[in-house]
Amino acid sequence: MEAKQPSLELLSARRHQRYNCNIPVSWRLLERNQAGESRLINLGLGGACVELPKVVTGPETLQITIPLEDGTMLTLKGRTIWSSGDDESQPCRTGIQFIRMDDPERRALDALLRRLMKSD
Repeated sequence: MEAKQPSLELLSARRHQRYNCNIPVSWRLLERNQAGESRLINLGLGGACVELPKVVTGPETLQITIPLEDGTMLTLKGRTIWSSGDDESQPCRTGIQFIRMDDPERRALDALLRRLMKSD
């Protein structure tokens, strides 16, 4: 996967709306066993955009953990779809498509999205 911005075709093919946000998250690239702290750029039922320290050059499984208002954590897994960034000293944006979401995770994500929708 080459480093690039999402195409207009990809953006228009999204099944779920994305909501802009600035939420701190913990992340882990599972195949590399790399982890860190960053922030979400946007979030939807189908996926998210998260800042990572480096461009992801191939499809990988990314796990993100989002702190919720009630003090609990929401952990979601997704496959990296695109990654962009030109400057190694700056964070890059990476788009993920969620995978393997169970009912409690979906309900927690839905509640978070309703909150983001009200603040949008």
